[in-house]
Amino acid sequence: MLNEIPPYMDMGAKGKSFWKSCPEHLKEHLAFFLDNGYVVLRKSLPAEYVAQAQQEFAAHKAKYAERYAVHADSNGFQRRLVNLHMALPSFRNIFSKNTIALELQDYLFGSKSSCYTSLTFESGSEQDIHRDSPYFATNPEYYYFGVWTALEYVDERNGALQVYAGGHLLHDPDRGAIVDRFYKEDEDINHFDANLWDTYQAETVAMCKARNIPLVTVAMEPGDTLIWHPQLPHGGAVIQEPHRSRLSIVNHVTPSHVPVSGLAVFFGRRPAPAFGDYPYIEHDGRMFHLHRFVEFAHKDPVAFEEFGV
Repeated sequence: MLNEIPPYMDMGAKGKSFWKSCPEHLKEHLAFFLDNGYVVLRKSLPAEYVAQAQQEFAAHKAKYAERYAVHADSNGFQRRLVNLHMALPSFRNIFSKNTIALELQDYLFGSKSSCYTSLTFESGSEQDIHRDSPYFATNPEYYYFGVWTALEYVDERNGALQVYAGGHLLHDPDRGAIVDRFYKEDEDINHFDANLWDTYQAETVAMCKARNIPLVTVAMEPGDTLIWHPQLPHGGAVIQEPHRSRLSIVNHVTPSHVPVSGLAVFFGRRPAPAFGDYPYIEHDGRMFHLHRFVEFAHKDPVAFEEFGV
């Protein structure tokens, strides 16, 4: 049974049993996560699994070269592959074999972490700074993390992650006031309404800047994993060396069967489901939400059974 409010949302967490009962080998990571809203676990994924994922991805890209080429950028890279882990077992290993990352997720949730979705990036996203919460609105709220694992070297010149370190501690912008700007009372909202998303994110970034919260660029090496808090403002740095790939995968994780909704629930215009009645597959003792399709930047779906190596 999950707590109504996750313990990592409590700014007094270090004074309570949540902190005191933490295993010693996780305490340093937990402290950094609570203070900064993210933590980097260096070399958390063993090198053999990094190599397997690199090799399997290269073979997959070669096998389906024509399909990949349709969606490639000018340097031949994929900016966003959705749920590629469904087709590539080595990509499921990135989640299931990442032992210390899983231990920390499980402890934070108070429940076993499962993979809800994944995104694979062969190049940096260059995505604007944002919080994930509006599109990953869970019930209970905030039972979500982004878990990003580097499969190649990442630095400030090839599209590293950027985070407002400590920005997770800031309150939400007034969700009710935002939705009232664009919708009448009791009017249902568009799940993909850019006005709601953009306004919420702009107000969040403005708060970070007003409080002089530092924007940190995080360099990563193959096998490093970064876990971010559901309220952490983060994005992708501008790519200065576009010829360099930056292969990586982010798993969006929740406890199993926690329902995940979007803007309509986040902004209070629809009730949150009580239970996530999702199908799962099991891999190496971990649960993965069953997605039937792999997509290229959320389009051109292909059944994962037909898209293996």
